[in-house]
Amino acid sequence: METDRPERVDAGVGRLMLKAIAVLLIGSGAGFAYNAFSDAGIPLRTPGVISPSERIEWNLHVEDMRVTLDEAKRAFDRKDAVFIDIRTPGAYAAGHIPGARNIPVSSFELIIHHALADLPKDTRIIAYCSGISCRDSFFFAQLVIEEMGYTRTRVFYEGWNAWFWANYPTTKGGAP
Repeated sequence: METDRPERVDAGVGRLMLKAIAVLLIGSGAGFAYNAFSDAGIPLRTPGVISPSERIEWNLHVEDMRVTLDEAKRAFDRKDAVFIDIRTPGAYAAGHIPGARNIPVSSFELIIHHALADLPKDTRIIAYCSGISCRDSFFFAQLVIEEMGYTRTRVFYEGWNAWFWANYPTTKGGAP
């Protein structure tokens, strides 16, 4: 009987190992499947060529798409960019960067062509919304780059909140 006992222990350990491997494989498969179908999935490899719209979706800090607070202020001071405020008309009227045009996300499709019609395609455009929790400026950038050809469109990621709290110039009221 003493010789049967180690075999049972070995068989029990073997079954336990098989179950652990099965759980590991099933969990890994479920994780990879979730990652593949989720909008928030992590890319498993870097694409060879990244279009401007893929840059926006893939990473907020990808080369040349993000404008920092300091860069936005320099562009404002030099008057070498058109600022587009993506927030609601009410938020825009309550305060915005002087000279910014208001193109709210709810009206993109209706007014965007008219609102930018006077701008040459090589105009530097800086889009912003309320701050880092708002992605509307990225959707705007994607639309004007891909569908309208404004390839110098960038996103002021920190947005209105950063501008306001930096005590930079602001104005109130409707359209400029």
